[in-house]
Parts: sequence; structure tokens; C-alpha cells
Amino acid sequence: MKRALSILALGAIAMLAAGALSGAEPPKTPAAQDKAEAKAENKGRCRVYYFRKGSVESTEGEVTQFPDGSCVVDKGKGITIRFTKGEIKTITPLNDNKPAATPASPGESPGPESTLRRPISDAEIEELLKDIVAKVDESVVGVKLEDLEAPLTLDVESVKDMFAKAGLTWKEGVPPDKQENLLIKPHFVMVYTSPAKAARQLGARLESVWTWNVRFLRMLRIPARRPPSKLEIFYFGTHSEFQSYSMRTGGPVEMGVLGYYRSDINRSHFFEMETWPPAAQRLEAAKHAPADQAAQERNKVARWVEFQNLEVIQHETGHHIHFNVGLFPRNAHERESSVPTWLIEGTTMMFEFPPTQAGASLGVLNHGRLDQVRKFWGPHPLSTAEWKLFLIDNNVWYSGVGRGNPGASYPLGWAMVYYLWKEHRDGYGKYLQTVFGREEDFRMTNTEREKEFEDIFGVVNDEWVNKFYKFLDSLQLKPSLVPEDIFGR
Repeated sequence: MKRALSILALGAIAMLAAGALSGAEPPKTPAAQDKAEAKAENKGRCRVYYFRKGSVESTEGEVTQFPDGSCVVDKGKGITIRFTKGEIKTITPLNDNKPAATPASPGESPGPESTLRRPISDAEIEELLKDIVAKVDESVVGVKLEDLEAPLTLDVESVKDMFAKAGLTWKEGVPPDKQENLLIKPHFVMVYTSPAKAARQLGARLESVWTWNVRFLRMLRIPARRPPSKLEIFYFGTHSEFQSYSMRTGGPVEMGVLGYYRSDINRSHFFEMETWPPAAQRLEAAKHAPADQAAQERNKVARWVEFQNLEVIQHETGHHIHFNVGLFPRNAHERESSVPTWLIEGTTMMFEFPPTQAGASLGVLNHGRLDQVRKFWGPHPLSTAEWKLFLIDNNVWYSGVGRGNPGASYPLGWAMVYYLWKEHRDGYGKYLQTVFGREEDFRMTNTEREKEFEDIFGVVNDEWVNKFYKFLDSLQLKPSLVPEDIFGR
């Protein structure tokens, strides 16, 4: 079975690169071709689900299917795509008639459903997902979950580009593992200007976050795409270096930014938190204070730095991993994305806090986020109507649910995902399986998002929200695990 799947995968890659399967049957003569096309069946407008690099993708258009099982999809404007029988998972007819008006979800103007997609039933989703996790030859597509634990390859040319952008010199003729300012880990490569010890400590933390993410994927039976190369990290020794790099390369330069992942260049960026100006100023002032007071100040800053390493570094690394193994599309942070922002951010916040001895965690109560919920929002933050909009409309996230600050949405996103993880884990896994591998240009209406969520978790009404609040009320906050916000951020 493994060999057969490997052959199909090789054929699919060749077809995608060249437009036809390598090693397919010999070309037909003109007469034979005419005869075959005469027997072809025009199936009308359909969505074709097909295998590509170990995952299932889709396209739609006018479909003509031939006796040998292959088909051609006419997408209009002279664009056609041919699939062999082995590449096709299923062909689903689309409704050519204009859909009847669908009742609008709260806050959405009534109108026809999206022409990009019709609602998919639970049965169809199960059918489409059941074969995604397959024993495919990892040398071809690399989708077996256990392969994610094997070291990734190093893209040397890309690392050289990182050196140049960081203002460092790559020594030609020197092997990568002997280069200065370069740390190579099994799944990450780090270009750093910090002390080597600090870089090694960060590297160990990154690997622990990777390990917990792999366990997370396995626990929920979510398929994964093996990244083509090690994930790339910048780690600057000072905030000024970090900010100068960001200014040169178009990254965020606001003083409050303590680290970030950029999906457009697929790199993460961090710096030594002690050098952030407010922290550095506090440490400098402590040098001139009495010994007891100085020690107290240093401890406060050290605790703040550790918390930020959890909340910022592990959070952004979570995004870096999720976007590279295919859990979410790279453009998932766009408002128009088909994936809810609260799901993306809430899932990443599962890996923030608190740490285990290995430096990461999975599904342990995040006291920092729970504290934010209760201090900023109170025990029962939103009404049922507001929660429904929060779940289906990304614009609500970016408005901070009307507060004007997107940061206010983060604790709500964490609370919802933590609830689904604890109380509806099978549904949460199914939800992630449903959105897994979506293309960046895939779009959904709010009505479609609402149906997708409620088909899995039930109708979001007063009863549903009250059960959620009962769970939230039951969580015991430990103030000792919530560090003091010494900078008022």
C-alpha cells in the first residue's frame, strides 16, 4: 500500500509541474482520442477534490470526465486542468441555480451565499478527510506525523540571506555548523547577535515548543505537512538591533512590539528582553539603589522577562509552526481568511503558559490569560449575540469586540479554545481537521462560518453560552502564577 501511494504521489507532483502524469499510458492516436472524447461525460459545474503533496485540495469549474476515470476542469478564460483517475479523490456536483436567500447571521446583510463554496455536510467532510492521514513515502511528500520529529533540512542559501539582512558576514568555505552567530537545531536555524548561551537557551525552548505541537497534532489526529526546511529565527542581542532590522525590512517598529512572526518571509524575530528600553532603564536604576531594593527590582524584571518569553516567543513560534505544517494557511491573519482569527490565536495561546521543565506546555490552564479575561472583561464578557458574531466575523476580533483594541480579543480567544479543548475535544479536533490545508484564496461568508461551527458544536444560543460561562467560572486562578505587570502594558 505504501509503495502504491508513493507512486501516485510521484505522479501527482510530475503532473502539477508539467501538466500531465509522468509515466502515464502512451498517447492515443487522433482517432482513438476522438473516440474517447466522444464517450466523455459532461458533468456540469463540479468541485473536484484531488490529492496534492499528501493533502487534499480542490478546484471547481465545468467538468468533463472520460471513460478511463480522468477528467478535465474548464475554469474559464481558456484555463483547463487535467487530472488522472489516481489523482481524483471525489467529484461533487455544484448547484447551478442561484441559491435561495439564506437568513443573515447577526450583523450581516441578507444576500446570496458565496459563489466560491457551497456548504459541505458532515458526511462529506468525513469522506474527504478519512484518507488524508496516509502512509505515504516521506521522501516524496513527508506527511507522516512521526516524520515531523525527524530533523528538517537546512536551506543554506536562505540562511546566507539572513546573515546579510542581520549585517553579519558569511564565511565562504566554512561549513554551516562552524559558522559564528549561527545555531542549528533539528527543526530551527537561528541567526543571532546575542551571547551564544542565550541563543542556546532559546533554541532549546523552541525545540520544546515544536515537540508539544507535534504531540498536539497527533492527539487530535490532524494531518501535517513536513516543512521543506528548518524554520528560520532571528535573535538579536539588543532591542536597538531588533528595531533597526525591522525598519530596514518593513517589520513593525512600535516600541511595544516584543517579537513577531512574518508569514510573508516565513521568519520569526526576537531580541533579549532585558534590553527593551523600559526594562533596561529599570535595571540601570537598580544599580544605584540599596542592595535589598536593587535585588528586588532585578527579580521583578527577571520575572517579567520570563513571562514575556512565554507569551511572546512561544506564541509567535506557535504561529510559525502552525503555518508551516499546514494547520492554518499563511494568510490566516487576513480579515477575509476563511479561518476564524480566534481559532488561530486561541490555539497558539495553548502553548504559552505555564512551562513544564522542558519549557512548553499543552492545554494547561493559562493563568495569565484567565487573569486578563476577569480583569478586563469580567466573569461573563459578552452576550450571546456578541459571542455569535465573535465566532464568525473576523472584523469583530480586529475591533476588540467594539473596544477599538484588537489586543482585547486575545483573552476571549484563549477562553473559547480552552473551553473547546477541555469540554469538546473531539469536536475541536474535527474543527481543526475541517480547516486544515485550506488554500489562501479560499473564502467563506459569515453564514457559512456559522454553519460550519454549529454543525460541530451545536447552535450558539443562551443555553450554549451559559454552559461556557459555567466552565469559565469553575476555573481557579492562582495569582502566584500571574507576574506583576511592572510596565503597565
